[in-house]
Amino acid sequence: MRKITTAFLFLLLLFHNSNSYAKNYSESKIVSETGDCNKNEPCLSIVIKSLKLDKTIKNNSKINEYIKNEALSMFEPEKIVSKEISEAVEKIKKEHKELYKEKNSSPVLGMWSYMFNSELIYQSKDYVTIKIDEDTFTGGAHPNHFVVYTTFDLKTGKILKLNDLTSKLPLILQKGEKIFRDNNEMKLGTKLNDYGFWFENNKFRLTENFGITNSSIIFFYNNYDIAPYSMGSYEVVLDRKLFNKISP
Repeated sequence: MRKITTAFLFLLLLFHNSNSYAKNYSESKIVSETGDCNKNEPCLSIVIKSLKLDKTIKNNSKINEYIKNEALSMFEPEKIVSKEISEAVEKIKKEHKELYKEKNSSPVLGMWSYMFNSELIYQSKDYVTIKIDEDTFTGGAHPNHFVVYTTFDLKTGKILKLNDLTSKLPLILQKGEKIFRDNNEMKLGTKLNDYGFWFENNKFRLTENFGITNSSIIFFYNNYDIAPYSMGSYEVVLDRKLFNKISP
């Protein structure tokens, strides 16, 4: 009986630790639909899922402001005017209605959609990584999809850059290029841009769009970052132990 009780307590403690950050944020959701896209008519679909970190996380206000501004910039890419996401949503609904109020308006051009999802994928006493997924379509050849990883230093509230992770960048680049080439079946010694990529001077680079996890650093290249839209997005995942300037 003692063994069973000890094992149970261990599992309970493990479960508690793995969920110790589960109450540190709330989620809000805005869903708005006008028209019926399934009927091939002018329509507008908006789905916004936004995080709000609570005061138990250091510099939570800076991180919350960042998340809100990322959502606002999806609606107002040139200059953010709205103070709240709900205000930006109402402006877009009004703009869409005014542009496509005529029944003879082009159905395809009038099929607008906005999707924004933010999630906390990593948290420790020192860092928080937020992942944001965005999908937009307001007419044109294709929708736009972006994944944005942002890692915050909780002590300062600042966004980490690649140089904040390592003092051994040449080694990291070498390992990153090998993984990138292996993932895309590119032989060593061949030129990267011969495969359709856009690396400056054919030199591999790691993107500043990265996120920390328990065991790795994820580097994500969105459409157009290093290749044409038709080639899609790319990801390089490196062992976190390689990065000597970030704490365990």
